[in-house]
Amino acid sequence: MAPVALLLLNRYWLNISIRLCTLSHDVNQQHEDNQMEINIPEVHAEITAAFRRYVKALSANDIDTVKALFWNSEHTLRYGTGENLYGMNAISAFRDGQRGHKIELEITRLVITTFDRDFATANCEMQRLDLGMSSRMSHSWVRFTEDWRIVAAHVSFGPEE
Repeated sequence: MAPVALLLLNRYWLNISIRLCTLSHDVNQQHEDNQMEINIPEVHAEITAAFRRYVKALSANDIDTVKALFWNSEHTLRYGTGENLYGMNAISAFRDGQRGHKIELEITRLVITTFDRDFATANCEMQRLDLGMSSRMSHSWVRFTEDWRIVAAHVSFGPEE
């Protein structure tokens, strides 16, 4: 490439870099000016109740309630210990296959964080008493018109204590 072309190309990338840095600063400034509220007490209570409803339904093998707590969308996902499920149809089919399989678990640590009034995460460590193993579960919850729904979930085993 000719030296003039390299000079022009470098100048082009420098201009883009400066614009991106400026944009990044503007976004950070906006975030500082508009802090979201973390763990609003009544919102935290709502999502804690929704999470406990999910765990109760899971333990009772109440598959219909478990499925109802997920967002009915092709965008919902669940990563399990042996499966990656994309969309509510896949999650529903997986859960239907779990009917009659008792799950015994004990939550040993639960961390729920809410962001403003419509988004929350719920992460827990638990003992799978039926399997004799420790595991983890993570949920992202969104408030929709009808109620709180899980939009993403992840379950994994370990680490052993």
